[in-house]
Amino acid sequence: MKRFVFVILYVARLILAQSEPSFCALDLTITQSDGSVAGPVVAQILDDQGRQLQSTQVAGGHGVICDLGFGTHSIRVERDGYLPVTLSGVRAIFGLTQHLALIMNPIADRGSQGGGGNACRVYFRIRTVDDHPVPEADVLLNAHHFRADEYGRVLVLLRLRQFESVRIEHTGFRPEVLSLGCGQWDEEIDRTIILGRQ
Repeated sequence: MKRFVFVILYVARLILAQSEPSFCALDLTITQSDGSVAGPVVAQILDDQGRQLQSTQVAGGHGVICDLGFGTHSIRVERDGYLPVTLSGVRAIFGLTQHLALIMNPIADRGSQGGGGNACRVYFRIRTVDDHPVPEADVLLNAHHFRADEYGRVLVLLRLRQFESVRIEHTGFRPEVLSLGCGQWDEEIDRTIILGRQ
């Protein structure tokens, strides 16, 4: 009798499991940092080793991922021009849709960062001989004057297909003069300039 009751319960459980409505494991809402809807992004499912298992396009700030296997996963959301956002420790709960909200990092302002059009970017790190930054060093490029930040860094634009003379100076240091050129607008030049004391 007990065996008969067990079989009935087991069959009833199978029938209920098969009759449950289908579900998606994850429901994603993706917004910009200002709360507006994120444009088209790519959502990737990664395993616990960081390998991509699947990828899906998300449009209109909303998407679903229905098939999520067992184990711990990460969700990485990417879009050109943005830093990726990763949500770790995601596990599927069978029969339950998890609602997750992700906020994209702000996009870099290409106008203020330079590049594009008829110029490329040059990033200077101005250091002393003993590898300390030279804050507020002056960078002179043609008629333009730039000043390094407190870490001795400065970003300038360089015209395409022309060699430009750059002078870097600071009180108490010997100035450095160099000639730079770039060939295409997406080229990025990263230079460390060492200033010796006078």
